[in-house]
Amino acid sequence: MDVVKVTAALLLISSAPLFAQQESSRVVSDTVSVGVNDTTSEAEPDSIEEDGEYLPWTISARTEFENTRIKKGVDLSGTNPTTSSAISVLHEAGWNGRFAWSSMLGNEGGPLNWSADIGYDYTLNDWLGLTASFSHTRYFADTINAISELQNSLSIGLAATSSVVDIGIGYEIYFGADPARYWSVDVSHSFEFGSLSVDLSGSLTFMSQTIDAGKLEALGALLKKKKQDPAILLSEKKVTISGISSYSLNLDIRYDLGSGFNVYLDPSYVVSPKGEVSSKEMRLSWTVGVKYSTDF
Repeated sequence: MDVVKVTAALLLISSAPLFAQQESSRVVSDTVSVGVNDTTSEAEPDSIEEDGEYLPWTISARTEFENTRIKKGVDLSGTNPTTSSAISVLHEAGWNGRFAWSSMLGNEGGPLNWSADIGYDYTLNDWLGLTASFSHTRYFADTINAISELQNSLSIGLAATSSVVDIGIGYEIYFGADPARYWSVDVSHSFEFGSLSVDLSGSLTFMSQTIDAGKLEALGALLKKKKQDPAILLSEKKVTISGISSYSLNLDIRYDLGSGFNVYLDPSYVVSPKGEVSSKEMRLSWTVGVKYSTDF
């Protein structure tokens, strides 16, 4: 097990050159990620350690590999795999912040994006919680992302827990010239087997985005989809895309290595009905990574 911990630490250290590479790249306008989120949940703080010292803060760092990056049915990297890393800080009062960066691999490889988030989690009672988050994201050149030019976003969410299932409802809005809105519902159930935890969930996302007709046609070409109806593109300056953007089955598997380290594997089967923003209608995506957390 010591060998696994050392390997995990080296993976975290290896993400530093990735960040340095991205800082040197030319930045184009971008999108925002937010948070009632996606794939890896941040650690909850243990405010009192074994020696009785009061520690209200938790800091965590992670690095991971994704075979493809999708958000709410929208392609962020096409069919290209990505690597990403993040540093997060959480206070027991509910305030949290995160800085993340990622790169694409393959023939079109290079820096993909960075993002900075700030949020607040409020516990209404022992089974209901409210979350809110603001995010600023910058994507780099040559992205095929339909929301890449939307730099700021705001999300709110409501999470209900029970002994049977957990239910999350989220709303996310992206601000800019081609504004986008996403409504999502997530139903999940968790299992614990000693150091191993498994979370099985299903999610559904509805989207609405008003986008420039020329940009929509260009996205279609980049995503290698059939061209948009010329009559629509000639008659309309803006086109509204609305409807179900994704539904998925997700399995989040985590193993606690001890000393603050854990490793995880998150496979998902994703259906993306909106061909205007996705290169594939159905796919299996998966993430593998390592995370370290400590209280202070």
